[in-house]
Amino acid sequence: MGIIMNYYLIGVENKSESIVANAPADTKLAHELVFEINEEELPFSLNLFKVSMTKKGLVESEDFTESENPWLDYLPNSLVWPLMSIKLKNVIANNLIGNEGIEWVKAKVYLKNEPRDYFIPRFNKKMDVLNQNKTKYVPGTDQIIKPSFSSSKISNYSIFHKPTMFWKITNEIYISEKIKKNIEENGLTGMTFEETSVSA
Repeated sequence: MGIIMNYYLIGVENKSESIVANAPADTKLAHELVFEINEEELPFSLNLFKVSMTKKGLVESEDFTESENPWLDYLPNSLVWPLMSIKLKNVIANNLIGNEGIEWVKAKVYLKNEPRDYFIPRFNKKMDVLNQNKTKYVPGTDQIIKPSFSSSKISNYSIFHKPTMFWKITNEIYISEKIKKNIEENGLTGMTFEETSVSA
């Protein structure tokens, strides 16, 4: 029996003061857009805001003068999609095994008048990665409560998605230990890592 490797779910850091890239107000909901985005670049841009919790509730601002660098490598956004800097994209791209079937969609993000390119990974195939016997489902449905991944299946990938309805572009992305270490070694920002269940 081989060694079972660790894989991690990428998450967004929770802070009292958040940086968020907002899509235009008239943008369709993310799940409606997932199967419409077939180009190499989003047909709209996003704008960067600082969101703070105050006594009056949530307040949006474009004033970053007293903030840390707002250009996080894993950037929270109103679509709840994995929005990655060029540095993070390169770390992942340089560690792909070749079976992942990832394409990159460019997204233009503006801070006032300053644009930067970010990238969204889009999967072109639905992956068979679950250990069906150990994955927990909502009784009588195929809705996953807690996934358990098959070590033999995911050994073919350095990054993969949970096989949900909207798998092409999803915030539920899992990465290998090697990619996690590369991210940490490069000091990339905006992410948390949650170890996931992997079984034989």
